[in-house]
Amino acid sequence: MNKQFEAFFNQVESLPEEVKNNLLFFWNDDIQNEREFDKDIYNTADRLSVLADGALNDYKAGKTITKGFDEL
Repeated sequence: MNKQFEAFFNQVESLPEEVKNNLLFFWNDDIQNEREFDKDIYNTADRLSVLADGALNDYKAGKTITKGFDEL
């Protein structure tokens, strides 16, 4: 384990048991969500590639407009 993780877990160790349990619950949930997201992306890579190609073709054909996030 690297020194940053070690220091981090030392801090966690000093927390009350209830807080540690809450952190554990949320960390496990986050880790599971990350694994599922990675799996979903891997399983949909072909479809994403088709969508990306379509978007690029629309852009090259002048069928897109530039907008900021606040304009969507």
